[in-house]
Amino acid sequence: MPILAFTNFRALNIEKGIIVKMKSSLKYYLLILKSFIRNNLIINMEYRSNFVIRGIFSTIWTLVQIIFISLIFYNTKSLKGWSKYEMMLLFGVDQIIFAFFIAFSYSSLSRVDDLIVKGTMDYVLIKPVNEKFYLSLNKIDMFQITPVIFGLAISIYSIIKLNITINIYQYIIVITLIIIGVIILHSIYLICVSLSFRYLKTNFVRSIILSFIGCMIYPLDIYNGLFKIIIIIFIPVGIIVDFPVRILVKDLPLGKLLYLFFIALIFSFISSQIWKKSIKSYISASS
Repeated sequence: MPILAFTNFRALNIEKGIIVKMKSSLKYYLLILKSFIRNNLIINMEYRSNFVIRGIFSTIWTLVQIIFISLIFYNTKSLKGWSKYEMMLLFGVDQIIFAFFIAFSYSSLSRVDDLIVKGTMDYVLIKPVNEKFYLSLNKIDMFQITPVIFGLAISIYSIIKLNITINIYQYIIVITLIIIGVIILHSIYLICVSLSFRYLKTNFVRSIILSFIGCMIYPLDIYNGLFKIIIIIFIPVGIIVDFPVRILVKDLPLGKLLYLFFIALIFSFISSQIWKKSIKSYISASS
């Protein structure tokens, strides 16, 4: 019996060691991400009518925004130094960043409330995968491909109308800043979701954050006072779209570029720490 117990204990330790090693492997997580994308694509293709309907609504919303921008510039040539097609470029980049945020963060993390209330969070925590990774990406909204395409089309059209020549370095910087923008939005939203472990329902907090995210579509120059400070420092959604577009149409000092990187690092760290503490405070449904 002691030999059998020792054998089982050793096997358990080996199994735990394999899981720990797997959870720290980049290849392992890339395979999981590939699986998430494939599964969600299959699920979404089963409801093709939804894709068509959401595509129609996305088209209508995009047209409404374009008409709104056109009306603003009907009697004026600039708004706080921003021309019509510069504003259109802001809108295009906003579409891209927001669509990636919805697809790879919001769609999955919004389910955390229900998982905690129903007690099914237990099944997530025992999976051989980092729980934050799983909860952020297991439900990818493939329908967001439509606003991404619209955003790219509007951005390219605006760049052509502005007669802007972009070199390879600007492309790399802009793409990097777009990725950083998605990371910042994910970190802000993750902080809100983490509150669910303590307060359960946090819909009102997330609604407020989403309202602030709506400010991304406009340049920082139109804001003043305390509100401008809030969207630059405390809820830094104002710099997510403004900064990458400024690189293309205006001038972005190196200090502001570094500030965006700094904000991304700070909010990623804060959200990670808050998430870890929230997970530790979670009371299992089986306890």
